[in-house]
Amino acid sequence: MPRRLPKNLPHLKSAVDFKATNGVSNCCFHRAAAFVLDVPGSVLCMGTLRAADEQERLEIANASPVPFIHAWCEFDGLVYAPTTIERMGNRLVPFHRDAYYTMNGISDVRTLTRKELLTLSGKVGLSAHLKHFRPLHDGAKISVLLDAAGIKWEISENGGIIPATVKEY
Repeated sequence: MPRRLPKNLPHLKSAVDFKATNGVSNCCFHRAAAFVLDVPGSVLCMGTLRAADEQERLEIANASPVPFIHAWCEFDGLVYAPTTIERMGNRLVPFHRDAYYTMNGISDVRTLTRKELLTLSGKVGLSAHLKHFRPLHDGAKISVLLDAAGIKWEISENGGIIPATVKEY
């Protein structure tokens, strides 16, 4: 029988509510890390998603014309993508792993276990950052997650996080 998610997800609730307080949404890295801090047994996943094709760019606002790095979570064999909460009627809906990976053309996946994330959180103050909007310690940025997972990344011209190997058009 599948394990159930906890009823109370305080880090994730704060990460989602962050948009309401400042008009800017937390990115996938904030929300995915928040989920993993709240859910024992979950794993933070980060990987490269394929570039949107021409049709998707016409239909989806802000669809990326280049491959980009995204974060999501896995728990009990299912994918949880907290950035989809609003699109799913303010619900956290699980996806079948194979379908999610295929639909998004995911490659180069790196993970951080909850234990690894808790250790990192203790060093940089991630929990307080996500729950109470406090700055990370010593000027750290949320990119500390990418660095901890060994991902080589850079910022694209439009501010997205892309693999260091991607050349923008």
